[in-house]
This record gives sequence, C-alpha cells and structure tokens, in this order.
Amino acid sequence: MARNALLMVLALTLLSAAPALAQTKPGEKKATSLDATPSATAAKANRQFANFGQAWTAMPDNERHDFLLGFVTSIRIVCASFASEGEGKQHPQDMPKLVNGCISTNFPAQIMDVKEAMTALYQDKANNHIPYGDMLRFAMMKVTGKPYEDDLAQGREQFDKAFKGDK
Repeated sequence: MARNALLMVLALTLLSAAPALAQTKPGEKKATSLDATPSATAAKANRQFANFGQAWTAMPDNERHDFLLGFVTSIRIVCASFASEGEGKQHPQDMPKLVNGCISTNFPAQIMDVKEAMTALYQDKANNHIPYGDMLRFAMMKVTGKPYEDDLAQGREQFDKAFKGDK
C-alpha cells in the first residue's frame, strides 16, 4: 500500500513538473563551470601546496567550516548507530539524550572555536606537516583547556620525520 502511494506521489510530481520543464528554452540554459565552485578552488589550492598548513590557510573560511561540520556529522552518525545498537533496548525517548551525550563527549566544543584554534595552530609554520585529523585533535585539546603542547611537539616531530622520509 505504501509503495503504491509513493509511486502515485512520484507520478503526480513528474506530471506537474512537465509543463514547467517544457517551457524552458535551450538558449536560456547556461553551463556552469565546475572549476568555479569553492570545492574546485580548494582542490586547486591543495595541489599547489606541499603541506597541510598551507592548504588549510589557503582554504576559504566556509570550506574550513564545512570540513568540521562534516566531521561532526560523522560523529553524529556513529553516535546514533551506537545508541540504537547499544546493550539492551533503548526507549525511543532516550535516544536524543544518548546521541547528544555521545556527540558532546567526542566533539566537546563549538565548530567556530575549533576552526579558529586549527587556523591559529597552522599559523606556526612548524605545524604545517601535521595532517588535518591530528591537528583537529590538538585544536580540540586547546579549546577545551587540556594541555596539548607536549603532544603537539611529539606530533610535529613525528610528521616532520615522515615528511622528510618521503623526499
């Protein structure tokens, strides 16, 4: 029954859209170059630079925000999965509380604050070889007030060795 209703809604949508689609003139359509999109701009920037810090710094602010938003979204998906598959059956009313608790445990800061901390950490050229994921961890530690300097120094040393070993 639900399948038939879905097919009916789809058919009605297509029928109502057909006159509007028929009215557009081929001369009015303009092809949009994919090279002009922000993602393409960031991809070009990443190819131009030899390290993560330069690429992060060259990235537009909205792309940095979207990167972190994607990270938080992946945490939300994992948390929802764990909450729904957790030990014992959870009441549906408890799910939002469990998911939000899991998210705040794994990303305990505002995206804006973490973005600013990552940008500040990448301002130091010595940190440029640290990959985004690791720098995100250091930025999160910085924002939440945890000591991060020793871990950052170890990460810097580790990734500098790896970078120099590739050449």
